[in-house]
Formats: sequence, structure tokens, C-alpha cells
Amino acid sequence: MTSEYEGLPLVLLESHAAGVPALSTDVGDIREVLQEYQTGVIVEDRHSIEAFVTGWDKFIHDLGEYGETQCWQRL
Repeated sequence: MTSEYEGLPLVLLESHAAGVPALSTDVGDIREVLQEYQTGVIVEDRHSIEAFVTGWDKFIHDLGEYGETQCWQRL
């Protein structure tokens, strides 16, 4: 998800309910949700292509861990 402003987008909640991790910019309460449930990666600078590439690389690298933590059952 890329956004300049979102409180807590429904698409994040819907994706998590379906067991899909997220790669997102740091807006609203998205960081808190992703950190608490360990279900995705935050792109630190939403104006930087390099930050998105770094975030994507971490997201892909850690993708297998999201299922292993069974975080979806805690939502």
C-alpha cells in the first residue's frame, strides 16, 4: 500500500483477515499493526524509490516467516 494519509485502511484489515502480509508506507496506525502482529514491512521513506526497493527486498526475504509465527491466528 502506498499512501500519503490513511488512518487504518480497510484493505490492510481485509488482507490480514485473509492471511496476506503487507508492505506499506508509514501512515496512520499501520506501523503499530504490522509491528504488533509481525505481519509485514514498513517502507521508511514514502518518497524514495530506494526505500521501496529495500522494503520489498526485506518483505520477500522474510515472507516465509509470516506464516511460521502463526500471527494470523492472533488477529
